Amino acid sequence: MSEQLSLSFEGHSAFEFFGPRAYTMVDATRILGSAIGKPDLKYVRITYEQAEQAVLGMGLNRDAVSLMIEMSRAFNEARVMPTQPMSGPHAGPTTLQEFANTWAQAYRHS
Repeated sequence: MSEQLSLSFEGHSAFEFFGPRAYTMVDATRILGSAIGKPDLKYVRITYEQAEQAVLGMGLNRDAVSLMIEMSRAFNEARVMPTQPMSGPHAGPTTLQEFANTWAQAYRHS
């Protein structure tokens, strides 16, 4: 086992992991929708306020919702960015299509 993959490190470590390619939200929605038998499923972008109200309506704690919105803003405003390349050991072999097919089986049985 290479030193990079071993658990013999000290302190803090992060390993950013990606699939074999990047997807837009529109692409991801189309792929996931197709897998569950809804090929016309559309990605709909909503405001932070709409997201907050929706998640609060599901019963999540207001503090947790606030943190989720803060994290979403950070990603959307590029304040959180990958620090490692999307290649080599960071690029996993599972495509979104492969994941979607497995996920769809669980979706159908829920």
